[in-house]
Amino acid sequence: MSNAIGSQGTTVSIGDGAGGWLEVGEVTNFSGMDGQANEIDCTHLKSEAKEKRLGLQDYGGVSLDLNRIFDDEGQAAADVAKASGAVVPIQITYTSGHVQNFDALVKGFSHEFGVDNILKGKLDLTITGAVTTTKPVPPAPPAPQAVEPEVTA
Repeated sequence: MSNAIGSQGTTVSIGDGAGGWLEVGEVTNFSGMDGQANEIDCTHLKSEAKEKRLGLQDYGGVSLDLNRIFDDEGQAAADVAKASGAVVPIQITYTSGHVQNFDALVKGFSHEFGVDNILKGKLDLTITGAVTTTKPVPPAPPAPQAVEPEVTA
């Protein structure tokens, strides 16, 4: 049996500016964290072959496809962040209970619509800094139940 994590039920949230979270509504697809570190050439005159090291990790960006809803608080917060250029906290909560947090810039928020379709959008985020992943907290074991002494007459 596979241990793959199902994607249905995963949520993406944006910081509300007061320490809380606003879920970005009706996300239909997620892709990203596609960055990579630069290769730094460290080759010198005594090298026998090319020598390389990695530079700083770059987590790249994230794209969210969604059903565009102007009254959705999470989508509205993304609009505000795009207009201001502010760095915003993003949180992804997976169905496994794992949570990923990172800061991002809202690079774009495009619309798509046409005949016999609904208004859709694509939210493009650029990750700045590191991505942290938190494992789910296992449930506490049940408390032992008190055993009542048996009364004999």
